[in-house]
Amino acid sequence: MLGVFTIFGFTSGIMKLLHEDKKVILSNSLFIIFILSTAILVIAIFLKTSFGNGLVSSFEKYHLIKNVLLFIPITVFTSSMTSVISTYFNAIEKPVKNTTINIIGSLIFLFSLLTIKNTSFINGFEVDILFIIIIARIVSMIFSGIFALYLSKEYFIISSISFKKSISIMKRTSVFLTKHIIGIFQTQANLIVVGAYSDTITFGVFAYYNTIISQLTILSGSFFKAYTPRIVNILRSKKDDRYQVANNLVKKATSFSLIAFPVFLLSLYFLIEIVISYQDQLSVFIHKDYIKEIKLLFFMLVVWMIGNFRSFIDIWQYESQKYVNHFILFIQIIALLILYFGAVFFLKKYDINGIVINQLLLYIVITSINLYCYYRFILNIKKLKTANDRRH
Repeated sequence: MLGVFTIFGFTSGIMKLLHEDKKVILSNSLFIIFILSTAILVIAIFLKTSFGNGLVSSFEKYHLIKNVLLFIPITVFTSSMTSVISTYFNAIEKPVKNTTINIIGSLIFLFSLLTIKNTSFINGFEVDILFIIIIARIVSMIFSGIFALYLSKEYFIISSISFKKSISIMKRTSVFLTKHIIGIFQTQANLIVVGAYSDTITFGVFAYYNTIISQLTILSGSFFKAYTPRIVNILRSKKDDRYQVANNLVKKATSFSLIAFPVFLLSLYFLIEIVISYQDQLSVFIHKDYIKEIKLLFFMLVVWMIGNFRSFIDIWQYESQKYVNHFILFIQIIALLILYFGAVFFLKKYDINGIVINQLLLYIVITSINLYCYYRFILNIKKLKTANDRRH
């Protein structure tokens, strides 16, 4: 959550401001992240001192917070910096560097996790597993952040940093900050509702499958992060047929997904059938309650794939036309209302399946609004330009 504020919408804003000097945007974005992370560090030091003086004795049972408190500003800074640099590489159509950063971070996390755990086992002292995970994550974020900064050194220009430019960039990306803040509550909506209205087992099953889908979202996001900048850069070009070219690429990507997704779902269906057939043997690795509800995972994945179609037409939000920002915020608010109120209604009516039904309703509504925006801000301009060319 703190990372959302320090990033300040730059991960989306970089895409929208690409017609300007890219190095200036990156340099000033990292400068702002450094300033905001420093402010968090000052607050963390104050809270750490308060813990030490017993001013917050009511929170003394949360010893883990006290132990890792000063690491929070470091992880916020490094993770925010890495996210912005990764987005920058995607924006200039260098997705390999972004992928390299992500791979390095994941490998370091895994290595740190195993090293810390094995060391504690060998030395014979017991360590809180949650503390091990936090420390491993901190180490991976720091090293991946340093690596990301190293890769971006030729794009980072200290002389281009100024408060005036930084404030200007913050103003123009503020709409994405609002979008991401609302996005936090959207991401956690289903878990909050299920946790409030269901039993512990149901919550555990849903959270487990939700985690699997989150990992698939990260994987599919790599494609969209490479695909979207290419379209945006075409729209930013001065070519007369740029809207036509962009629209053709959207059609191709959509056609590809219409072929790939059913193949994936069919493969997944057979995999689930195998898991059900061998559930007694697999219960050693997967909890039996998860296997018993595994068809819920298939239902969730079908709905998830339907929602992914929206990603192909999301490029309209990077246009600099009038009312674009209004529609961005409108969609986020509508999604938030559907997620919470719809989830409660459908959960009470259809149990845990109601959450997935509500998610389907959400995707249908949001995709419909996105289709309208795509027509208004992309296709409509292309048609107007074609009409003007004919008149000339």
